[in-house]
Amino acid sequence: MGSVAQSTTTVVIVDDDPYALAALRLMVRGPEITVLGVGSSIETGYAAIMRHAPRVALVDLLMQGDHEAGIRLVRQTAAAAAGTHCMLLTHTRPDGILLRDAFNAGARGFYRKGFLNGTELPGVVRRLADGERVVDPDLMERLLAALNIPTAPASGATSLPIRYPRLSPREREVLKLINEGKTIKEIADALNLGEPTIKTHLRLARAKFPLDMNSQQLAVYAALKGLL
Repeated sequence: MGSVAQSTTTVVIVDDDPYALAALRLMVRGPEITVLGVGSSIETGYAAIMRHAPRVALVDLLMQGDHEAGIRLVRQTAAAAAGTHCMLLTHTRPDGILLRDAFNAGARGFYRKGFLNGTELPGVVRRLADGERVVDPDLMERLLAALNIPTAPASGATSLPIRYPRLSPREREVLKLINEGKTIKEIADALNLGEPTIKTHLRLARAKFPLDMNSQQLAVYAALKGLL
């Protein structure tokens, strides 16, 4: 196999439906995007991911009649290939429990196949490669509810802002590290700041949202809304 330019976004696609697999290969085509391999099951998909180490893996949620097949593949990939960002694809609108389990397994995105096309998919893949979480708007509220993240204004707030508040660069940096599972002490060490300073940045970030969220919930919410 020839070398791939560093600027190229590499992709592996896993889907047990050969027609869907072929369609995804066509739709994902775009400047500086290369499909390195495909799979039609957990086993062949995992093998392709391990062989090619892609930046992005597009994984079918339902394979061989198993509604959790894609989640298991995402979990295996997250454990063995942290540099690969997985997005789960589905024809249906999965319930909150499946979305929550997939998120906790390490999925970076969720999309219904019927909502993707050849114009949109390359952009979604690039966003995933850049580290963003990408969620089909039709699934967003269901995922937030399953993660116990409030979407209604906190008591005393009249409504959500029309525009999302602007987080400072340092607030975004701290929330990104919270999203990666870092503790306050680890964040303070990484940024060469004191723990009270990190807590202040988190307090200021939370104050910008009329939602009753703790720091972990805010970090997830901000990531899913594309604010980080």
